[in-house]
Amino acid sequence: MARVATARNIKFAHVGSLATVDVLSPHSDMEMFLAPLALRSHQYADYCAKRSQSVFTTLDSGALEVSIGTESAELTDIELLDLAIDLGVQEVVCSDCPNDPSKSLLRTRDFIRAWSRLPNDRRPQLMIVPHGTSYVEWAENAHKLIQQVGSCTVGIPRLFSARCSNGRPEFRIEIAAELKRRYPRIDVHLLGAGREFLLELRMLGSHGSVRSLDSTFLHRYAYTGEDPFSTYVAPLKMSDSVAAPIEFQARASRLSALIEAALEGRSKKHD
Repeated sequence: MARVATARNIKFAHVGSLATVDVLSPHSDMEMFLAPLALRSHQYADYCAKRSQSVFTTLDSGALEVSIGTESAELTDIELLDLAIDLGVQEVVCSDCPNDPSKSLLRTRDFIRAWSRLPNDRRPQLMIVPHGTSYVEWAENAHKLIQQVGSCTVGIPRLFSARCSNGRPEFRIEIAAELKRRYPRIDVHLLGAGREFLLELRMLGSHGSVRSLDSTFLHRYAYTGEDPFSTYVAPLKMSDSVAAPIEFQARASRLSALIEAALEGRSKKHD
């Protein structure tokens, strides 16, 4: 049964690299791990497996966050599913093609078929990520995927919101509410965040439709000190070798407090 979200039982995942996940974890209610980093680093993979024993964990292909070379070098459906099982994560994000909604629908359907061939006791929960060049196309693709898989999590991407929201920060939250009305058995996750992030957070408590959300905001700000709310920033590429700066922990705590205040509907000045 899907959980009902309130202002502070919404799960928050701060996505980080090998050098930063242990610092970010105290600020996270769940973890989202990146498959390429788990394949490159035994230490990262061991950390994923350990955290999967104590908190809700999701495995993502990491295509946006990690440079993995050519398309042919990306994980196959079976490889991603096998990795999810090996790490013991509770959920895996289905393969998709963000820049091609039609191709993405086919890609995700193939992934679901591969998942359905696993024994029931080895299947992680699925997060489907519909895509579309308009809300109508996105909703149609979401419906087709939900009909195929049934109970699942629906991820609403930041890039879709940036393309179709006309600058309305409540766009994804309204979509989440509509999804929960039409499909009560699903959960909803907000994938990534843009400049409207804090406004989204302040609205979440009054809707109760979103299970969880993730962002690299904390990682980016703690690494660079650049304000992620002032200008558009491209998805941060993760590295498994660059050490965190000395200011990392203090910056992470500062921005985490700001996020907590937003979730609780309070204003807090961002220095």
